[in-house]
Amino acid sequence: MTSKAYVFIDGLEDKPIPCGVTLVDEDTKIGRFRYGKRYLNRPDAFPLDPIHLPLSDREYSTPFNKGVFGTLSDAGADSWGEKVILSLHSTTPKNRLEFLLAGSGMGVGALVFSLSSASSKPKYSKNTLGDIPMLLWAISRG
Repeated sequence: MTSKAYVFIDGLEDKPIPCGVTLVDEDTKIGRFRYGKRYLNRPDAFPLDPIHLPLSDREYSTPFNKGVFGTLSDAGADSWGEKVILSLHSTTPKNRLEFLLAGSGMGVGALVFSLSSASSKPKYSKNTLGDIPMLLWAISRG
């Protein structure tokens, strides 16, 4: 089975723009990433990781981190964030890519993830003091 997610960058325009696509083969735990052609043609395009994912039209692969490139994984939740995701969702993510999709837009940074190649949810606003009751509720559940 192969899991797939589209990677978007939020902050370059009014809504997130498509950047590339990542796939993970669940059997081999090999991950792949390729930048989108339209993204590569943008004058403001930048590499998500200049060492491991330089701007290019080639497909990159990794056997590390269960097939999720480090820069993509960094955009996802840490262990605490995963507990929050589990407390807020009725369906449990089955792998790292599903955790990225479930928490998309909740973390820091510019990357968001989607099952759709056409659109993604925008980033959530930063937490405020008004979020404390929700965070305390999430703590009490997990």
